[in-house]
Amino acid sequence: MTNLIDDNLLNELRNRMTSTIDPCEEVERLRSQLEHVNNKLQEAEKVQSHFLSNIRCEINNPLTAIMGHCAYLRGLSEMNLDRVHDVALTIFNEAFELDFQMQNIIAAAEFEAGDRNLFISRVDIHFVLDMLIETFQPRLLSKQLSLTLQNTIPKSRFFSTDANCLHLVMSNILNNAIEYSPEKTKLEVIASVDDQALYLTVHDHGIGIEPSMLHTIFDRFRQLDQGAQRQHKGHGLGLSVCRAALDLLDGRIDVQSQPEQGSTFSIVIPETSTPIEAGDIAPDANTIIFESSLNEAKQ
Repeated sequence: MTNLIDDNLLNELRNRMTSTIDPCEEVERLRSQLEHVNNKLQEAEKVQSHFLSNIRCEINNPLTAIMGHCAYLRGLSEMNLDRVHDVALTIFNEAFELDFQMQNIIAAAEFEAGDRNLFISRVDIHFVLDMLIETFQPRLLSKQLSLTLQNTIPKSRFFSTDANCLHLVMSNILNNAIEYSPEKTKLEVIASVDDQALYLTVHDHGIGIEPSMLHTIFDRFRQLDQGAQRQHKGHGLGLSVCRAALDLLDGRIDVQSQPEQGSTFSIVIPETSTPIEAGDIAPDANTIIFESSLNEAKQ
């Protein structure tokens, strides 16, 4: 060191100072990363805690309503068909809501565990969409919503995909469109197909989505409104389940929305090239009817 000239000495000191600064910068960078991860963990814990509290209500409330209305029917001293019809409709709506929530919870668990497998069949898209609209008809009527279906798919065209995943996606998108639409507004469903893919669009004139929320609405347990004052049902799994199902189908979903101007969800599902054996139907054939089932009904 004593043999170094002044310039070399200064360079040596500068190099040592630089080497001292670099570890400090690395420590600061790591500290910042740890703080970010810690904030994410705290946020995830808060969201999951909210989910558990929320899902308890989403399950208990329909069960309580169903049991209460069944008890009421048992206690009727004489048959009042109008009253029985009203109570039966309420029981159906509560049971439908409970089943819908449970299907999402089960699907989310299967996707998370990697246990969801594709079951490819030739699907009658006309029947699937008509059935979905009929299923949601009581909710549409209760809010006086009008729904128009523009389906340009030829009736002779059957689309090769997993019908259960398709049903899961469309039921969640349609459910959200109904839930977040004000009374006496319109919904539009558009369906088309080409040689490569199925194209589905659901447009509502509802409350819309803030631009800052568009990148988070597909996260699990996320809802547009949360907390004790929330106005809409749900547990924040629907859109995350949609994305997981579409990932399994190699599909995609896009959303365009503005607050108070409604939302448009666009779905693209490529047709699978997996060979299909004649007569293949999905395990949930009582929910979705395929070509083989339809042919049997026509005979």
